Amino acid sequence: MVRNLGRNTEVFLPDSGAEKLCIGKMGAMATLDREIDRLYALPLEEFTAGRNALARRLKSDGDNEAAERVAALAKPSLPVWAINQLARQENAKMRTLLDAGARLRKSQERALSGGGSDALRTAQADEREAIRDLVERAGVILKEAGRTPSR
Repeated sequence: MVRNLGRNTEVFLPDSGAEKLCIGKMGAMATLDREIDRLYALPLEEFTAGRNALARRLKSDGDNEAAERVAALAKPSLPVWAINQLARQENAKMRTLLDAGARLRKSQERALSGGGSDALRTAQADEREAIRDLVERAGVILKEAGRTPSR
């Protein structure tokens, strides 16, 4: 079954269950975004070769615009790569940090409005603990990648 959605065309393959193939500019962009996401999941030392291979493939497929976009991607620095890996591998811990930060902001607002400071101290401690957990895990990720974490 084929359904035209303006810029996109959805193709439901027979006997494929819920799987669909999205064709068109928006579908190609989504596919490219997934491929770029996979680049940033690679070990850091494989990023450049992976990026260059993807750019070559896109160019040979005739998609010069996408090839240029990929070729222009910067290799992440080691700290950025480590944080990216944390986000991929430790989603729950990242969520804990974000939630702790939101609670801290609300507690600060209440304290500045004359509210008590007990909630503020608790929120600060929660945020510090979340950061400690992530820093510890980042150290493990770096060691597993053969890198030395620095403090």
